[in-house]
Amino acid sequence: MKITLKYFFILLMAAPLFTACVEDDTPDIGEEGSKLDGINATWRLVEVNQQDDVSFTLETRNISDFLLADGNAPQITFNSADKTYSVDAKGKLNFWGTEGSWTFDDDVAPTNITLSPTGESDILVNLTATIRPVDKFLQIEFSRDCGGTSIITYLYKYERAN
Repeated sequence: MKITLKYFFILLMAAPLFTACVEDDTPDIGEEGSKLDGINATWRLVEVNQQDDVSFTLETRNISDFLLADGNAPQITFNSADKTYSVDAKGKLNFWGTEGSWTFDDDVAPTNITLSPTGESDILVNLTATIRPVDKFLQIEFSRDCGGTSIITYLYKYERAN
C-alpha cells in the first residue's frame, strides 16, 4: 500500500511535466470590433419596456404591442462615416426626431450616445450593451425627467436590419 501511494504521488507530481509541452492550438480571434463600425446600420425596433422610476419597486411594463401592433416597426439608421442618423418612426411615438447627428462619449468604449436632432435639444441615451459589428442587437435606455428627477425610463431593443 505504501509503495502504491508513493508511486501515485510521484506520478501526480510528474503530470504537469507531460502537459506543459503541449502546443496551444487556440486560434487568434482577431482584432476587436470597432464600435463605430458596430453601430453603422439600420436598426428595427423589436421591444420596448417602460420603467416607472418613481415607484418603490421600479415597476416595468412591456409596451412593445403599443409600438409594434400593426407589424410596422420603427427604424433608426446610424451612419458612422459622417455621424448622422435618420428615423423612420412609422407614425409611432418618437423621441429622437426625424434626423440629426450623433456622438459616442468614447469611440473606443462607449457608454452613451448623444443624439442631436436637427433644430432640437440634445438627447442622451445610455448603451445597455456593447455594440460591435457582430452584435445583432442595439440596446439603449432613455430617461424622461421632471424637475431633474427621472420619472420614467424607456428600455429600447433594436435588431440589426442590414
